Amino acid sequence: MTTWERFSVVTAADARFYAFELDLRYHATEEEGHHLYIDLLMEQTRATNESFGTNLPPISTRRVSTRMEYSLGKWIFGWEGSLHEAASHLAPYELPTDRYFMWGADVNCRLRESARGTVDVFWVGSNLSDEEGRPHGFYLKDLTPVPGRSVKVGLRMRW
Repeated sequence: MTTWERFSVVTAADARFYAFELDLRYHATEEEGHHLYIDLLMEQTRATNESFGTNLPPISTRRVSTRMEYSLGKWIFGWEGSLHEAASHLAPYELPTDRYFMWGADVNCRLRESARGTVDVFWVGSNLSDEEGRPHGFYLKDLTPVPGRSVKVGLRMRW
């Protein structure tokens, strides 16, 4: 039986899901002209097949993320890191995934703001350490990892 045949069989079964999400924001500084926010996000999901007593695929692993954002006038600077835990509750025929850590940064500058709209220029860096990550909740994780290091520069107009 090939890998594709294993995942193409769908059978109805009773399932039990357990999940939690924690999303906190600490306002470290919030004054006229500048602010500093620190965010913490934690989420986890578990799912079991009650009919067969096994785990369900593909369920994402625990993720813990933090973000720090500082604004000064028209500038906003951000830094974030995200830890994705290794898969420990595998379903039948599932392959394990390793834990990985991603970090990124961003800068945004508001060039124009009026009643008619805004114009921003931005820079976003993702996976800056060029870490190989394979999200456990993705069926093709063994074939395609998350994108490597990337940097985007752009102009955003809203009206």
